[in-house]
Amino acid sequence: MVQLMYVITPKAGMNRADFERYWLEVHAPIVKKIPHLKRYVINLFQPRADGPAIGGVAEQWFESLDTMRTAFGTAEAKSARDDIQNFAEVARTIAGLVDEHSVV
Repeated sequence: MVQLMYVITPKAGMNRADFERYWLEVHAPIVKKIPHLKRYVINLFQPRADGPAIGGVAEQWFESLDTMRTAFGTAEAKSARDDIQNFAEVARTIAGLVDEHSVV
C-alpha cells in the first residue's frame, strides 16, 4: 500500500468551525469519488494558542504508485484538487508519500 499525507492550513479569514465543516461535509465526499482510493482519513488538529495554524492532516491510501498515478489523472481527482482552495491555503499545503512504522 502507498500512503500519501497532506498537511492542511485553513484558508485565511475562515473560522475554525467553517473550515472543519467544509473539509468533512463538502470536500471529503468529493475525495471519496477518486477511483482506486482505498482509504481516506482526516485528522483534525485541536487548536492551540501557542501552536501553528495547522488545520489537520489528510491521509490517502492506494494499492500502488501506479494506481495512485492513474487515480490522480482522473476528473474526480481534478475536482478534489480544484476544491482545496475553497477551504485551505493551497500554497501552504505540504504533501508527500510516507513510510509508516508502527512501534506499539
